[in-house]
Amino acid sequence: MPDNSGKPFSLDDLIFEIVSSDNHLIGPLGHMNKEEIEDLQTPTRLDGEKLEYNMDLLNKMGGDASPQFLGEVVHMSLLHPERRRTLSGGMEALEAVADVAADMATFHNITQSKNFARPEDLGLPEGLSMEEYFEAIADYCQKKGISLQGLGGGGQGQQGQGEGEGGEGEGEQKEGQGEGGGDGEKKEQPNPAQELMKRMGMKGKHAQNHQKWDTIPVSTQQLAQHVFSEALKNRGTLPAGMQRLLQMMMQEPQVKWWEILRRIIANRLSSQEIEFTYKKMSRRMGYGYPGINKLPHAAVIWYQDTSGSMDETEIAIAISEAYHLAKAYKLPFYLIQADADISSVERITGKLQLEKLEIKGGGGTDSRPVFEYIKKHKIPVDLFIGATDLYNAYPEKKPPYKVIWLTTTTEKQMDPPFGEVLRIQKREKRR
Repeated sequence: MPDNSGKPFSLDDLIFEIVSSDNHLIGPLGHMNKEEIEDLQTPTRLDGEKLEYNMDLLNKMGGDASPQFLGEVVHMSLLHPERRRTLSGGMEALEAVADVAADMATFHNITQSKNFARPEDLGLPEGLSMEEYFEAIADYCQKKGISLQGLGGGGQGQQGQGEGEGGEGEGEQKEGQGEGGGDGEKKEQPNPAQELMKRMGMKGKHAQNHQKWDTIPVSTQQLAQHVFSEALKNRGTLPAGMQRLLQMMMQEPQVKWWEILRRIIANRLSSQEIEFTYKKMSRRMGYGYPGINKLPHAAVIWYQDTSGSMDETEIAIAISEAYHLAKAYKLPFYLIQADADISSVERITGKLQLEKLEIKGGGGTDSRPVFEYIKKHKIPVDLFIGATDLYNAYPEKKPPYKVIWLTTTTEKQMDPPFGEVLRIQKREKRR
């Protein structure tokens, strides 16, 4: 956090603070062009190939100045401006939705401050991608009857007063022009994203300015992404042989785990702890009245194929998806590593365990011991996820629970005899 003594801090102080906490960011911060704009109406803004900032406004933010500044680096490195173009199709109202989605995907990952837009503000889970938050915000507005009309300003820009040599005049939009030919005072255009947050009840959040994102070349964003990715790969805090994992965890999941969990086991994730059933009669009320079954929490099993045919990239991609599942699920689940036999069974209670996971295996491939383990230990399974290359052996009988196979293998003739197959790409994706 910058100096708490009340003394103004400089850009160097701010960058030193960020780098002191995360020294791998020195490359991305040093790479970006930075320019101080004294009349900038927000603390920071990305414009073209530079990061603009108003040091006076940053000073007023106190401890929130560091994540505010760092947030712009993350936006650029994760190609958020280009992804906004794709999501919005150039429509200003949808750009506002994309802006809030980008902020939600960014700030909860770099700060605990409640002064930034956070998923919890709308009752959304953490760890989703910008695209997922975009869809969730649009759904939220539709369900709540929140209109997106007029978010682009409707052509009614704020007026500026101008003085010319020969008199006074009013101008529209950003600049006013006086009758005598003088220029009016420059005014920022209305911020559609701020207006949207107000409509959704998210008042009091730090103002973000993404109105110049369409001026940022794609090549500039891609270069920033490369620098950021290289910095993460060289961070050196991951288990040996798995240095790509953290980089992939900073990217978007290839599977929308939140939607899958909601579709398959949403009823088991609710607060309801009982269900009525006619398979047994009520002891209290007698025949004709349903009995009660107590419902356990939904149980999820993640089977990780660690056989010799699974290369490092395939395992890293799979574990990064498990990481995103952990962020979406919120409850403990079991991760079983196996090649020809089970090498470890771990109860995952948080995503930090996956960052430190030790991969065990390297032999042949057989999923049958995993299903036998579940049956032998009577584990109540609602969802079984098997991450494998499909060069595998399977039980003859289909298990009595939902099975999803996660694979990078494209050959459909390799599909297992049961379960749903989700194919993911064997390449690094953005977040």
